[in-house]
Amino acid sequence: MFLLKKTLFAGLAFLAINTFRFVKADEQPSDVISLTKDTFHSIVDPENVILVEFFAPWCGHCKALAKVDCTAESELCQEHEIRGYPTLKVFRDGNATDYTGGRKEDSIISYMKKQTLPAISDVTVENLDTFKDSENVVIVGFFTADSQEEYNTFAKVAEANRDSDFVFGATGQKEAADKEDLKPPVIVLYKNFDERNATLYPPFDEEKLSTFIKTNSIPLLAEIGPENYAAYVDSGLPLAFLFYENDEQRTTLGKEIEPIALETKGKVNFVYIDAVKYGSHAQNINLKEVWPAFGIQKPEEGLKYPYDQSKEITTENIRAFIEKFLKDEIPPS
Repeated sequence: MFLLKKTLFAGLAFLAINTFRFVKADEQPSDVISLTKDTFHSIVDPENVILVEFFAPWCGHCKALAKVDCTAESELCQEHEIRGYPTLKVFRDGNATDYTGGRKEDSIISYMKKQTLPAISDVTVENLDTFKDSENVVIVGFFTADSQEEYNTFAKVAEANRDSDFVFGATGQKEAADKEDLKPPVIVLYKNFDERNATLYPPFDEEKLSTFIKTNSIPLLAEIGPENYAAYVDSGLPLAFLFYENDEQRTTLGKEIEPIALETKGKVNFVYIDAVKYGSHAQNINLKEVWPAFGIQKPEEGLKYPYDQSKEITTENIRAFIEKFLKDEIPPS
């Protein structure tokens, strides 16, 4: 097994590249270290951030990175529940999370640089406007000297979301809160869609804050595809699909559905799905491939609730369907 050890970054690309060279274990100098079950914890646990790759020699996809042989260290690989190759894990102070970045050297460098940066950026009254527009979803905590408990909760949630597309920032400046007409402590989620921002005041714990972020970081009614399906599943909410086969259907039926999506925000997520590209997904909701169509799915539970395809898709009909669904008056099919 080898690991990629984090060293200090000077903020320059060439230093980052030198820090993350991929070389064989017997080459010197090297930041790639060979591990065994006897040395693993003594080397990995003290590090703030460290990247470990588990591999098997017959794995063709592993050849682009330094080699890690799970066939020689099977006990250690079993300890970390390695079931496929290659598997990359980021260890932070001895705690493992799955590596979710690309497998090329530049992708790994970029990913690990982000891991070494603070989970929370410093926000000031001067950089607030720029910061809150820096990504699609930006979460800023406005705190006071007396809100250490709220800040600690915020910090834990930010750390848990390092691998997400969210950006977290915090400020203790009264001027920054005044600029936004806010009374801290308060969490604000800024987004470049829908109502543009959402606020959460105490009391809140990690679960409530995480739910707030998941609920408000998803558009009211957006297109779904392979690139964002996981985000909808991770939200934990039922997913209502509107299948359409042309732009006219999408526009016309979207106007019918949007009021319901707004009324049930935080209870059900609504999405458009292109029936020309992904029409086969209708079968997963027990719908016929006849368009337009509507149905609800609970992905994590595998439950499906098809809307009667003999009925017209209107605001009134869908509202009645959703109300019954939320009252558990519609059995899954």
